[in-house]
Amino acid sequence: MTNLGAIDEAEDVFFLHRDELSEAAEHPGLPWGSIVEERKQEWERWTTQLPPSFIGEGEIHMDPVRAQMQGLLDIGDPKDGDIPGLAASGGQVQGTARLILTLQDAHRFKPVNILVTYSTAPPWTPLFAIAAAVVTDSGGPLSHCAIVAREYEIPAVVGTKVATARIKDGTLLTVNGSEGVVTFEE
Repeated sequence: MTNLGAIDEAEDVFFLHRDELSEAAEHPGLPWGSIVEERKQEWERWTTQLPPSFIGEGEIHMDPVRAQMQGLLDIGDPKDGDIPGLAASGGQVQGTARLILTLQDAHRFKPVNILVTYSTAPPWTPLFAIAAAVVTDSGGPLSHCAIVAREYEIPAVVGTKVATARIKDGTLLTVNGSEGVVTFEE
């Protein structure tokens, strides 16, 4: 496809539908680049959106333990600007927040930064080796973030729901993984 001039990069095929691929091979002169660019922008926009806590109507009927694990309980009002969450891995540390929303931004993460993100998954594990602490919007005691933070013996506060919205990149924080609280420092 790239050799025909239909798309600029080989990876751009993932932004075309199956029927469009054969059409692009037959008609490389059509504006496939603009279609790919539009879909890339849409993909970028959706990577910053948090999914809803649940889908459907009505009340959530869930036992308190399960609700806490999934981050659906009201975990209190922030006092003095603190961000409450769930205590996931004990300890307390002060450091600079680094807002990493996708692994494409991981190159910005430096040793002893505090990782602030939506949630983590196995590909994020190498960042834990150099992180001072981790703070996530979602998760519970059995989430990937909580388990890996305990393995690396670094503080973690999960299930804050608002960390990525309230914490700015470069902010000085104290993460108390024993109490489940993130405090802004001056």
